[in-house]
This record gives sequence, C-alpha cells and structure tokens, in this order.
Amino acid sequence: MVPLALYNPAAALRAKKAWMAEACHESLHSVLDEFRDFWGNCDDIITENGVYRPALDLQMQEFFKESSQRDDWPEGWVSWIEPEEIKLRFPGVENRFGGLLVPVGLTICTPLFLEKIHTLLREKYGATILNEKVLRISETQDNVRISYLEKEQTADAAVLASGEGLEVLFSLYDGFPALKLHRVKGQCIEFKDDGSMPFEESLSARGYIAKCGEKAVAGSTYEHHFTDFKISGKARNELLDKIRKTLPGGFPESKEIHVLNQWSGVRLTTPDRKPLLGRLPGTSRQWITTGYGSKGLTYTPYCGNVLAANLLYNESIPFEVNLSRFLPPAEE
Repeated sequence: MVPLALYNPAAALRAKKAWMAEACHESLHSVLDEFRDFWGNCDDIITENGVYRPALDLQMQEFFKESSQRDDWPEGWVSWIEPEEIKLRFPGVENRFGGLLVPVGLTICTPLFLEKIHTLLREKYGATILNEKVLRISETQDNVRISYLEKEQTADAAVLASGEGLEVLFSLYDGFPALKLHRVKGQCIEFKDDGSMPFEESLSARGYIAKCGEKAVAGSTYEHHFTDFKISGKARNELLDKIRKTLPGGFPESKEIHVLNQWSGVRLTTPDRKPLLGRLPGTSRQWITTGYGSKGLTYTPYCGNVLAANLLYNESIPFEVNLSRFLPPAEE
C-alpha cells in the first residue's frame, strides 16, 4: 500500500469541493474515532496536520481562489493565503502565486493503518481475513460460494472490494459487462526531511508531499499507459522535479534530495472520477465497490455506508456513484 495517504477534500487541479464532502468527512472521522477508541494514541499513524496547496502558476492561482470564494465550504475548511503570509508560515515553499490552506486535511500512514484495521475487525467484530487467491465465485438461490485453492467459503452475500485485481475477479464471469474502469500506474518516493520543511502541514500542488512524523513521501505519477509495475528512473526524476518546484527554497537545484525508497502501484479510475457501487448485473447476491482512483480516503468510508444500506435494506445508491450510470439500460 502507498506509504502515506492524504485526505484532502479540495483535491485535483481545480481544488473543487469533493462530492458529498460533508458526509464523506463525517464518515471518515467516524472510522478514525473508532480506530482511536480501540488502539489509543495513534499520532504516528493519523496526523491531523492539515494540507497546504501552494499555487505554482497563475492558472492554479485562479482555480484555488475561485474554489475558496465560490464553493460552499463549511466554515474553517479552506482559506486563501497571500504570498507574504506564505513566506512566514511556509518557508521554502513556492510563494509567488499564493495558495490554499485546508486545515481539515489529514495524513495517514496507510500500511500501519490497514494492518491495525484488520486486527480491529478480527478482535472486535470476529471477522475472518484470509490471504487466499480467489479461484471461483458461484451463486445459488441460497448463498454465494467462494472457492480458494484448498478450501471453500459460503456467505449470504459477497462484496467485491478489489482494486486493480478486480480484472482478475471479473475474468471468472462469462459475459460480464464492461464497466469503463481505467488502470493508472502511480509511483512515489520516500525521502529524507532534513529540516527543509519547518512546518506541520503536508503539501499538495501538482502532486503531493505528505508528512507523518519523520516520514516524508512525494507522489504521485499518473501513468496511463504502462507494461509493468516496476519502479523507474524516469518517474523518480519526475517526482524529484515536483519536490523542487513545490519547495524551491527548501530544495534548490544545488541541494541533493536523499531518496530512501521508491514505490509503485496501480489505481482504478472511472471516466467521471467517481467510484462504482452496486449489485453486479445478472446476480442477486454479489456487489462491487471500486474505482476510487486517488480519493480512497475521501470516499470509501461514506460509500461503504451507502453500499451496506443498499445490501441490507435495499436503500438506493446515489446515481453519481451507482454502477448503473455506465451500463446499457437493459443491464441496469
């Protein structure tokens, strides 16, 4: 899993308010509250440090200002920062074009977070977590049967919550409809923070620089055409360039950036960059949740609640995230 992840409701180039931002924010914090209640102090995993978005050019300046002034943000979620204030609050960061401060932003150490979430699920809810490859999924009138290499499991319903591996699962189905999912490879680097970022906030410009404790990670590339999952020197240089453009005072060309690690992964996106939720066409006991792209922390807690309500109580799924929006009418 990506070394560090950002929760930022004012993401992407235009910093527009995320879909269902307030509901998503509430759902995420409900999960984090339960996480803290179970584990206690988690400052090394969940950092409430906010996100600062420096504008790197006049176009970003226009987009960020427009978002801060026109989007219906809750009080205290975003604020515009003028260049002179940036010099004082964020030394070393690009300051010529102003920027957007997002105090509600979070940085999460994803591998540790997921590891402890698994433990919480096992110990608090009795969940069974298997590290098994799924070979077949079949459905009867009474249940769903999931076949692994040396065992089988039955359940009342199944939710396919896979990311990039969803294509492998779909290969188990005959004639499954195309859902317009697009694979995007992303790479990031972990580097040494040698004091060049003397502030708490993580940064998000064209790419991000996430901070959690002593860890600093820069990402991500968006590689739409790729043949393997390997890390590359080209991506490393692209990310180093992003660091220098975002922090021209902290990391000028004359200063070496000490790279500690490089990571590669694949995310699934959709044409409208919103996830897909719903019951699989042609089935009665199988659902999917996928297509979160780079907004997993923002959308998954809320969408999990939406999907559960649909599965258990037949409550409707909003059209904006319903998989039916990409299906021909006969397959909805």
